[in-house]
Amino acid sequence: MLVAHLVIVQYADGALQLAVEEGVRAGTAVDAGPAICVRSARRTLVGRRGVLRGELGRTATVRCFVDGAAKPPQMVAIARIEGGLAIPLLGRVRIEASSRRVIEAVR
Repeated sequence: MLVAHLVIVQYADGALQLAVEEGVRAGTAVDAGPAICVRSARRTLVGRRGVLRGELGRTATVRCFVDGAAKPPQMVAIARIEGGLAIPLLGRVRIEASSRRVIEAVR
């Protein structure tokens, strides 16, 4: 049973990573922004064809913001699942993934 739970954690980690990468890709397009980043990441996770539907997907949070201190500015996405999965002997699990990408400039 422990192995099955660890497989679920690995799958959820990969799903979060995919979601944040899709989020920053969408959020860095010309005239896009953090709201589009969050929407794209959430759709990747729990949309009609989402990769992490169900209880884990519902407990996932996504945050996107512009890191203006980075030169050039970058879109940052962070996705997290906290306490949504209890694993015997390990307790509640926290899974987090992040991604960043340079914001496209108008040419």
